[in-house]
Amino acid sequence: MRAIIGRIVIAALALSLACVNAGAASRPASAVVTVVVHVPLQLNSGQPTPPDIIARYEAAFRRIGTVVDRPGVGSWTPNGGTRLVFDADDHVFITTTLGRARTFLATFLPRMRKDLSQAATLGEIFGGWYGSVSERKRRIDVTLPLTCWCEARIRSIHAIFARAGGASEYDDLGGIHVYSSVNPTEAASIVTALRRLHLTPHVTRSTFILAD
Repeated sequence: MRAIIGRIVIAALALSLACVNAGAASRPASAVVTVVVHVPLQLNSGQPTPPDIIARYEAAFRRIGTVVDRPGVGSWTPNGGTRLVFDADDHVFITTTLGRARTFLATFLPRMRKDLSQAATLGEIFGGWYGSVSERKRRIDVTLPLTCWCEARIRSIHAIFARAGGASEYDDLGGIHVYSSVNPTEAASIVTALRRLHLTPHVTRSTFILAD
């Protein structure tokens, strides 16, 4: 009986997720979207990415829109010392239009891949599906208060996201965020697992833009 109820719950979640942001894929080029560019903070050699390159990238981001958040790396417990997660990417959030986002990522990501000798570079557009079926993802974001003492809880969240390839983590004024963009077919089961931890995941459509 529990197995049947579990399948019903997952089916219901899948249906609700299918309705998220309905119609977003047909939004005009002038529609306002959020872009995330994942900037590697260290080279393949292990050396830090040169500051002049980071500064050049930041100037390019500001030319296309408003840099609303530059969270940095990882998260810190409130005792002022222990890093829970080290993420060797800076997740740069930019508010811009859909048209600018598409044009910018198409040229910027290949240039960053060449500058930093990366096998691939990644950007995302939140708020709809704008590419091929293979690029369509569901962004799932879990937020915890900055004041929480919750290393074990955060590790449990990462363990759930590990089923879909792992998650990123950052802090902003809204709290500690753990998020991942996963295949739509995996989203319902991940949301169910997060809710079992008494969390409220926020789900949006996203499009992966990968330069490889």
